[in-house]
Formats: sequence, structure tokens, C-alpha cells
Amino acid sequence: MESERMRQTELLEQRKERRRQQKQSKEEQALELLEKALLMDKQLAEKKQQQEIKVKERLEEMKKKKQDGRETRADVTTDTRF
Repeated sequence: MESERMRQTELLEQRKERRRQQKQSKEEQALELLEKALLMDKQLAEKKQQQEIKVKERLEEMKKKKQDGRETRADVTTDTRF
């Protein structure tokens, strides 16, 4: 009887230890996933920032071309040689 009680107590302790290890393992996995998500978020933010810079540069380039085109047309219309 006493040996059965000790065996049951030992089994209970083993189960508790297994659960503790599983919980710890799950927490570690969750932390790893969180770290990966944060890294991906950072990479996406950097990529978005680079895209915004390219869009702004392209917009400035288009504005400059448009302005240059207006100046060229203005030069042609004010040229009195024709």
C-alpha cells in the first residue's frame, strides 16, 4: 500500500515536471515566433520606407521634367527669330 502511494506520488511528480517542461517549451516557441514577427515587421517597415523614398524621388523627377518642358515651350514661343 505504501509502495503504491509512493509510486503514484512519483508518477504525479513526473507528470508535473513534464507539464512544466512543455509549458516552458511552448513559451520559448512563442518567444521565437514573436522575435521572428518583430524582425519581419522591421524589414517590412524598412522596405516601405525605401519605396516611399523612391516614389518621392520619382515624383520630383517628373515635376522637374514637367517644369523643363514648360521652360522649353516658353523659350520657343518667345523666340522672335521665327
